[in-house]
Amino acid sequence: MKQYGNGILFISNDSLDIDTGLSEREATHAKVFQNIKENGIIITKKADGSFIFEDYLFMENYSKIADGRKNESVFVKGPSFSGVPLYDLFSSDKTKAINAVNILSLAVEYAKQNNISLLNIGPLGTIVGEGNNENQILILPQEIFEKSLNARSDSVFSRYSGIYRKNSLSEIDSWRFTLATYAYRICTDKDAFPNLDSLNRALDYLDFNFVPPECLCILKDEAGNQIDTKNLFSSITNNLRIISTDAIKKSKRNKYAKYSTVPVSIDFTNFKIEYLNYNENSSYVGLEKKIK
Repeated sequence: MKQYGNGILFISNDSLDIDTGLSEREATHAKVFQNIKENGIIITKKADGSFIFEDYLFMENYSKIADGRKNESVFVKGPSFSGVPLYDLFSSDKTKAINAVNILSLAVEYAKQNNISLLNIGPLGTIVGEGNNENQILILPQEIFEKSLNARSDSVFSRYSGIYRKNSLSEIDSWRFTLATYAYRICTDKDAFPNLDSLNRALDYLDFNFVPPECLCILKDEAGNQIDTKNLFSSITNNLRIISTDAIKKSKRNKYAKYSTVPVSIDFTNFKIEYLNYNENSSYVGLEKKIK
C-alpha cells in the first residue's frame, strides 16, 4: 500500500483509503458517515475524443490508529484505482502530469458543452490512472476529502488543494483557474499562489500577486531551441487574473483584471526549463532542469 499526502491517502491493489484524521465522535459531528455515499467521478477519455463520466463511491468506513499517531481515526474505503495523485506527478513525472492536465482540460470543456458538473478538489484528490487505467482520472468525493484535509490544518488543506482553487468563480472559470495553476507548477516548478494561509491567499488573488511565468523561465526542446510558449503563458496569466462577478466593481480600476477565462493546453512534452534571473527568487539563477 502506497501513501500520499503525508498519510492522508492510501492506494493498494485492493482498495483506496482516506484517513479522515477525525475520531468517531468528530466524524459524526462532521457528517462524514452521512457523506459516505457521496459521488466521486471517474473520467475516461475515449479514442474518438469524447468522454465517459462514471460515479465512484466509497464502500465502508472503519477506525484504526494510523502509523505515527496516538489515537484512532476514521478511515473511509473505496474500490481500488490504479494511479498516482497529480500532486505527486508534478515532481516525479512531468510528462504524465502534462498529459493529465490536457485530459482534464478537454474533459472540462466537454462537460461544459454537455451540462455535466465536474468536481474540483485539487491535485492530491485527483488520481491519474496508470496501467489499464492510463486514459482515466479519478476525482475523489469532495466533502469527505476536504474534511480530511481540514481536520489537519488550514496549511495542509492549502498545500494539497486550496492554493490551486478559487471557489468564488463559476464552475468553468474555477476549473480553468485550477488548470492554469497546474500548468504554472509544471512549467516553473513553483506554485503561482504559494501562501498557505487561506485569508492571506485570498488577498493575493485579489491583487494578482504572482510572478508571470515568462519572468521565471523559458522552455527549450531537446535540441536547445526555445519553445514558443506565448499562447500557453498568456492563457495561464489570463486565467490567474480572473475575478468573480462580486469583485468586478472593486477591481474596475485594475487594468490587469480579467472577466473571462480560456481553455488551457500544454502542447509539448519533452523540454528543458531554463530558469531566469528573477530577483525575488535568486535560487533559480543559472539552473537548468530537463523534464523527462
